[in-house]
Amino acid sequence: MKTHLFSGSCFTKTALLVSLLYLMSSLFSAQPSTYATSEAHTVSAPCLGCSIQNPQNAVGNNLTNYSSLKMGIGLLGKVEKTLIFPATSLQKLAIHIGTGNGELTAALLSAATIETMNGNVSNGDSRIIDSQILTINAGPGDNGVIQLRPSKSYDRVKISLNAGILSLNRELRIYYAYQSAFVTPCAAILPGDPYLYYPFDGNNEEIIRNLDLYPSSPPNSFQNSLVCGKALIIPSSLSEILESEHLPMNYEKTISFWASTTSGLTLGIADTEIDITLDSIKVRAFGPGYQVSKRVPVYTSTSLHHYSITVLPTFRTPIEKTLCEQQGGTSYDCSVPTKETISIYMDGVKWSSFPLIIQPDISAPEPDDQSIILNAFPYSSTIIDELLVYDEVLPDEVLKNLPCAYNLPQNCPSGNPAPLVSAMKTTPAENILTLSPNPTKGRIILDGNIPIAGTEIFVNNTFGKEVFRKKLNSKTVDLPATLPEGIYLMTLQTQDGKVYTHKIILTK
Repeated sequence: MKTHLFSGSCFTKTALLVSLLYLMSSLFSAQPSTYATSEAHTVSAPCLGCSIQNPQNAVGNNLTNYSSLKMGIGLLGKVEKTLIFPATSLQKLAIHIGTGNGELTAALLSAATIETMNGNVSNGDSRIIDSQILTINAGPGDNGVIQLRPSKSYDRVKISLNAGILSLNRELRIYYAYQSAFVTPCAAILPGDPYLYYPFDGNNEEIIRNLDLYPSSPPNSFQNSLVCGKALIIPSSLSEILESEHLPMNYEKTISFWASTTSGLTLGIADTEIDITLDSIKVRAFGPGYQVSKRVPVYTSTSLHHYSITVLPTFRTPIEKTLCEQQGGTSYDCSVPTKETISIYMDGVKWSSFPLIIQPDISAPEPDDQSIILNAFPYSSTIIDELLVYDEVLPDEVLKNLPCAYNLPQNCPSGNPAPLVSAMKTTPAENILTLSPNPTKGRIILDGNIPIAGTEIFVNNTFGKEVFRKKLNSKTVDLPATLPEGIYLMTLQTQDGKVYTHKIILTK
């Protein structure tokens, strides 16, 4: 239960925290997000003082409240919290966390783990919460965000704390968790969060960072697209080049687009260039004093295809970087990748994956520009549409399903459009609890296969006050007629100690 008592300084800190969380939410969730709708948690013995407070507060999108996971004294105890989403997904996952009385650091969570699950089956991706997935805010260092790109479909995420990882009287706060999606004008649900997006709907505008393409000669033409809205027709001359302004892009990236060409297309994204012809795809990597490339035989024909190219760089270790600088290389020279692993997908099928070994000339100047370049080969009729760029390598499972998000079954490996967010759960038939109807006028039916014998339910209002409690002997729950309409939190605790929480809406 929360106490809403604020002194001036406490109120200021709280307001600042809410503002920071709102800003982080805006940065990481510019597109519609799906929030966790229920939760489950367990505290295993022996662990004196281990607890989970306000477990329901991690559900939904309220920025101002949180659930607290507290560790006490014990060598074997564990606290686990599972946040459950309404459907399976391959979308990016974000969890906003904080501490109550100290600075949040990755070292503080050095033995805390996180994993995704499909129902009660682990996806086998359990990992320590470290600086690779934890971003600390730029203000007071007591909150941050965990970001994951799961490689398998999931509908829940579990955070586990082992005894001893948090000092006595410290806590881990979980504010909320959400899956981020990116929805295009044709309602295709794509992976969030892209770095760049060119829809080419009658113009060359990039809608995320305003890095517009501009023609070097006559204006471009557009036509109705088979994919989404309009499509860009690239002029059929080497002199007709579309180029953006400076693009501060990471080496790691995923480039995704639809295209057809009768001769050839060149697409350059920062240090990566892609050449598509009727019988091959060639990928080049550029840097100070080097240019490496590899050609992959692929029969593209003149039909419309979906292409995805990923670039995964390998960098020098700190010791190797020091040796490079001692041998005369600049800090920039010695910071560029030594290898880039390229993967090529066409219509969701992985055609090739190969390394480009990079041996730069450290005496060469640094490149002064990273641009986007579109270029058609001579005498070519070339069309491109829906260009997306991510500053990360999307998982293989996501890339296989990416063209399926559009209503073009001929370009989907399965032959049937299947968006990256499933319409239904694929939860295994155990430990499932659903409530209906919701909203309700007072009667609630419990469904699923949670054991009812010995189960007790608690109903709290949004201030944390308990307003109803009952031991269950059936799957029907009648709320008191005296309860006013509004939002309530129903918690069900089974005889074996497992806890499930759902939000309910009471109407009159």
